[in-house]
Order: sequence, then C-alpha cells, then structure tokens
Amino acid sequence: MKLFVPHMYQVKAIALGVRRANMAFFLDPGMGKTSIFLRILKNLIRMKKARAALVVAPLRPCYTVWPKEVKKWTFARGMKVRVLHGPNKLWELSQPADIYVINPEGLKWLFTVALKGKRNWPFDVLAVDESGKFKNPTSARLKMLKPRLRKFNRRYIFNGTPAPNGLEDLWGQFLLVDMGAKFGQTISDYRLQYFKKAGYKGYKYEIASDKHKDYIYRRAAHMCIVMEAKDYLDMPEIVFVERAVQLPPQARQHYNEVEQELFTAIAEDGVEIKNSAVATGACRQITGGALYHPRVEGEPLIPQARRPFYRLHDAKTEGLIELIDELQGKPLLVAYDFHHELIRIREAVKKAFKYDIAHIGSGVTPKEGERIEAAWNKGQIRVLAGHPGSISHGLNLQEGPGADICWFTQTWDLEQYLQYIQRIWRQGHKGRCVRIHHLIAEGTIDEVMMERLGLKTQAQTDFKTAVKHYRDKIRRTVDEKS
Repeated sequence: MKLFVPHMYQVKAIALGVRRANMAFFLDPGMGKTSIFLRILKNLIRMKKARAALVVAPLRPCYTVWPKEVKKWTFARGMKVRVLHGPNKLWELSQPADIYVINPEGLKWLFTVALKGKRNWPFDVLAVDESGKFKNPTSARLKMLKPRLRKFNRRYIFNGTPAPNGLEDLWGQFLLVDMGAKFGQTISDYRLQYFKKAGYKGYKYEIASDKHKDYIYRRAAHMCIVMEAKDYLDMPEIVFVERAVQLPPQARQHYNEVEQELFTAIAEDGVEIKNSAVATGACRQITGGALYHPRVEGEPLIPQARRPFYRLHDAKTEGLIELIDELQGKPLLVAYDFHHELIRIREAVKKAFKYDIAHIGSGVTPKEGERIEAAWNKGQIRVLAGHPGSISHGLNLQEGPGADICWFTQTWDLEQYLQYIQRIWRQGHKGRCVRIHHLIAEGTIDEVMMERLGLKTQAQTDFKTAVKHYRDKIRRTVDEKS
C-alpha cells in the first residue's frame, strides 16, 4: 500500500466534496478522481455524515479500478468494496461494505428486484463515475435513477468530458446532482429556457443566444468544479498527425455511389433518417476498406464478429503497416470501430511482421483486459487494437513505453475520442511527447468527421473555461465577504 500525498488540487477537491452535499467534479482522466472520492467518503464516514456509497461506473472500472484503488492507499485500509455484478451480486449486496459498485445496466435489477419494497438501503451516498453515460435524457438508465435520487443524502458525479456534443449534454448530468433545481425537472424545461429549435423541422436545438449560454455557465459554476490536467500537472506534449491515404479507383467509385445515396436521403424531404444513418455507416466502412453484407429485411441480427463482409481495398491497412514500420518496434495503440477492421488489421500485421496483435473489444473479459493492460505497461505488447467503446474508461496505459495512438477509423463521439487518447496522455506517462495519428481517406467522410470533432472540442473548451472563470468569481466574492 502507498501513502496518499495529495496534490494541492486534490486537497481542494476533497475539501469541496466534504463541504458540499451535491457536486459535479469535471476532472481530466489521470487526475486521481477515484482517490479523491475515496478520501471524501472516508472523511464523511469518520465524521458520521455517511454510511456507505453506491458507485455507478462502466463495467471495466467496476472490476479493475475501484477494488484496486482501495487496496492501493494506506488511508483506505479497511474499506470494503463489493461489485454488484455476476451470479453472486445479491449476496454481495447483503454483505456490509463501504462501497457498492454497479454498472449502469445493473440499476434496473438493483432498484426493481434487489431493493424493491425495502425502506432501508445499505448506502446513502451516490457517486456516478463517468456521468456522461447519463447525458441522454431518454435513456433507460437515467429514467431508472431519477425517481430514486432523493434516497441519497449526498450525490456526486465525475466526468472528464461533460459536454462532448454541446450544452444539451449537461441536463441529465446535473439532474443527478441537484434533481433539476437549476436546469429544470425535464429536458423540455431545459430546452425551453435556454435553447431554440433548429435544423430540419426543428428536430434539433441550438443555444438561444450568447446571453443564454452565459447563464448556463454561471448556474453550472455553482455546483461543479472544473480541473484540467494541463493546469495542474506536468503533462507530456501532444501532437496530432493526419496521415492521408488514397482510395483505389474502384473503391472510390463505390464510395461515391454510397455518398450520393447519403446526399439524396438528406435532400429528399429529410425523411429517410434511417437510410441516411445506414449510408453514413457504409461511407465510414468503405474508407476503412470493407463493407458488411446488407441485412435482409426480417433476417435476425448477427453479431459483428460473425457478419460476412466484402473486402474493398487495403489503403488504410497499408498506411497502418507503414506507421508500425516507422515506429521501429515502439508500441502502438490502434482505435478501430468495425469488427472486420480488426480482422484485417490482424491479418496485415501477421503478414508484414509475423506476430499477432493484442486487442480489447467485444468478447474480451475485464480479467483478460487487466492482463493485457499489465502486459502493455511492461512493454510486452507491440500493437494493441482497442475498440473505443471498450477501452475509453478504466484502463491506465500511461506507465508503458507506448506514446503513439492511431485512429484507423474516425469517430463522431468526442467523449470517446478524448477518453481514448487519455488512456496514454495523462499523468505518469514517462515520455515527453504523445502522438495521435489519424488515417484519413482524402475526399471522404473522414475529413468531415475530423472537422466536426474540432468544433465539438471548441464548444467543450468554452464551457470549461467559462465555468472556471465563474468559480473564481464565486471564490473571490466569498473571500471578500469573509
């Protein structure tokens, strides 16, 4: 076990968490949010202000982060963590503990089966790790948690990317903190107060004015704290590299045909939303070099791992092999999206370098992921392919020698994008520079997606900067009054 010597920003966050019963902590990955909450909870239990906490987290952190953190620090000696997942979850819930950890998908079982009809719950503190999982106002997990928020005397949320798609993402997260006191009980209340209808037939919303945006910033600042790694930690330099690839003529022709279908679906009255989504997915697949066979109507859904696909070209796999060759044995983390990309990446690496790659994605258990994480950090893995949905939370890969990430497939999701990068670009990385490589098929949707990510990044940066500014004003006002 290690002695916990907190950074000054951690001291500030801990004090705030003990003092405030409801708080949002928007901290970059690598800033020790788990240890911050453990210290908060330990203090609250000692002060008899709390009994135990329910921590809602993605499945991988449930198994690998929270139990390990409790064993890591001397101050947490004696604290007990129980994971409410798997065949023994009901028994685990019946046992005494300081922290009960559950993934969002387990909330329905917890509230409608395990705790149904019970007046006394074993926990009175709620902590939501990666609160972005609750940003969708129509999600079942948010609807499941919302009516039960009053059961918790204290509520905390933690997230490094609070507004990946804009300020609409904030409502569901802040609902968990103050039950709608500042931004309304429903998403409709929030939209009516701060947004205006936009887009085709008003299906989208945009901020009503700069004045409304500023009002959101000021209200959010009263119940959250924003801390970015670059402001407090000695972070390595980060460099973004776009590596252009050219589609072969036949693939280009096929891509143009599918792209035209996409434009047609958008132009024709805007009603073919489903078809445009299919065409967008097809465009993304084609840039990567393959395309799944179209699903016949009425045919049962087939998991990606078993779906047949057409091979179209090797432009990106060849670009990836060039990058691996340039790195001369230095480890590389590769982000892929479609399973046929993983298959073809694995084949290309075997053919070129005579070794297999490791991967973390669908079908890889948390225990196997933990083994791969340890091997990466020991420098035993040269190429690790990771799906953003599986690797963006709970894995710490900064201790290894790897300093390069390659996006084989581009993504629309800013939260996954930033979280993925911060598996390596975070406190504890031993290198001086982390490089993010993007394989971009020229003249395709790849370029549009990169531009869109840039716009989303700016919107989130604006939010964080404004909240920090208003929190400083709040602090100065309190200091002057005292």
